[in-house]
Amino acid sequence: IVEYGAISKDTFSEFAIDENLTMNTYLGKINDELFDYIGDQTLLIEDNNVIIDPFYVEMVKEYIDGDKN
Repeated sequence: IVEYGAISKDTFSEFAIDENLTMNTYLGKINDELFDYIGDQTLLIEDNNVIIDPFYVEMVKEYIDGDKN
């Protein structure tokens, strides 16, 4: 998602199934993980895609790169 800006709901759902979760549960788990760092909901469903809220893209990149404070 970070690299391409979005991922289709179908592809995201496949990742969720691989984790034995529903798409919404998987989305919620990721948002919960990021909440402690960002303080807000980060992943959104928009136009049949899962995206990172544009306001938080740079923060998510920092989180992924390990620059957690």
